[in-house]
Amino acid sequence: MRSWAFAVIKKHPATNGCLETIPNEEIPKSIINLYATPPRHAWIAPKTSESEESVMFMWGGGFFHWGITIGATNYVSPTSPGYRSFKLAPGIYYQREAAWGLL
Repeated sequence: MRSWAFAVIKKHPATNGCLETIPNEEIPKSIINLYATPPRHAWIAPKTSESEESVMFMWGGGFFHWGITIGATNYVSPTSPGYRSFKLAPGIYYQREAAWGLL
């Protein structure tokens, strides 16, 4: 997943501090098939003073969202109010809404 993420970052660089949407047809089946429905959103987050660039996928809607962020092995998921991040591997995080812990 990380090698694909770096290739898509090169192909669709996020410029001017804006998120760059990843076309659905460019998302690998291995990611599409992580859940019963494909991700609702996929984008590249640009490098900022607080974080390195990364590829993000988000599922859910309305009242609950969850997702995966893929960055370099030294990438650290920034904190966001109302979201929790869980490190899956160096530079790869699972995020979800809500302040309660996983069971």
